[in-house]
Amino acid sequence: MERTKSWEKITHTGLQIRQHWSKLAKEYSFDLNIKQARIITESIIKYIDTDLVCYRANEGTELEKIQKKLWDPYIKFCEKHYQLNYKKIYTVMPYSQEASNKDKILKIIDSMDKYYLTAFFF
Repeated sequence: MERTKSWEKITHTGLQIRQHWSKLAKEYSFDLNIKQARIITESIIKYIDTDLVCYRANEGTELEKIQKKLWDPYIKFCEKHYQLNYKKIYTVMPYSQEASNKDKILKIIDSMDKYYLTAFFF
């Protein structure tokens, strides 16, 4: 129950931050053009396969247990709220996540206005 409440608090805080940044961006006439938005989107997408939250130490090790405790909530949050299916990898070898994740993330990014995208990225 506590974990759910903490994620609700994180989500609420994130929304407040987004509103604050959106207000500042509008107040100072920040104008993100299409080329800049594309660069930001590409920068976000290029990290899908290399996100360290998915790479883990050998199963059963103390480090892996810590990673599971700290990072699994992020993966579960993405699964629950965005239907993203990230696989945990127990090796240092490169791994490609499901292609559908990229499509889903692009849809999420495309739904963002220029202020939200900027706040999300930075």
